[in-house]
Amino acid sequence: MANYAFLIGYGIFLFTWINFLSRDDGKVDIETILVTLVPSIFFLNSLLNIIVFHRYFPNKTFSGILKIIILFACGFFVSALILLLYGLYVEIKNINEYDDRRIYFIIISITILTAIFGFFILANQFALSRYLAKNNQIVINDAIEGIGKEE
Repeated sequence: MANYAFLIGYGIFLFTWINFLSRDDGKVDIETILVTLVPSIFFLNSLLNIIVFHRYFPNKTFSGILKIIILFACGFFVSALILLLYGLYVEIKNINEYDDRRIYFIIISITILTAIFGFFILANQFALSRYLAKNNQIVINDAIEGIGKEE
């Protein structure tokens, strides 16, 4: 469910952000790159998880190349989470007493929820390979045990 929330939420965000950038003066700085890169990584990682889940769940194992792709996706996802938390730190550090606190409350709330969902997705992404291998072994063992039995 968290993958679908990330996919839809960051898909809408990226669509809106790219639309905003197309109207901007074309200035590209590091913040613009990061604000585009981090949600893109979240979006693509969620898409990969949903594809893997629908194709291989509940008991098909996946190949070595897919394991490598998932490992790289996890690395990018961890990097994006770190960048997200660093961005939150920078925003909190730049708050002054004259700023509207509601905006910062919304930014901090969304960032914390994103981090919580992100760590949940990451934990499940790491556990998926073992889970599928275990279920696949159970199905194979049940099939082998069922060969000699009469019904």
